[in-house]
Amino acid sequence: MYKDRIFVPSIGDLCQRLLTEFHDSTIGGHSGVSATTARLATSFYWPRLLMDVKAYIKQCATCQRVKYSTQRPSGTLQPLPVPRRVWEDLSIDFIMHLPVSVGKTVIWVVVDRLTKYVHFVGLPSKFTAVYLAGVFSRVVF
Repeated sequence: MYKDRIFVPSIGDLCQRLLTEFHDSTIGGHSGVSATTARLATSFYWPRLLMDVKAYIKQCATCQRVKYSTQRPSGTLQPLPVPRRVWEDLSIDFIMHLPVSVGKTVIWVVVDRLTKYVHFVGLPSKFTAVYLAGVFSRVVF
């Protein structure tokens, strides 16, 4: 006994069987960490009880499949304003980790949002902002 609770030694699979009974069964109902720990702690004790409950619930396939998302739903997409002039507003992206071709492994994609005109520029795998500025002024603009 430990503080009026049954001490569970960490020998064998007794802790695992208790976790299964208090979490997976009808009694447990796949409750969260707090509820499962509270139910177990009323009658049982072992040194890593809370950490074992957290690990067990984290690996519970049922809980992971039906877990309620605590994130707020994302808002609706808002359209971007239409640019008034050509090359006033650009979309830029990188396509990286491509096979080497003429010493280049990256494609820099620059799109004018008004006309949808696209520039595809091959780049080496290592580049700096200064290098990109030079390429932009030579090739794109």
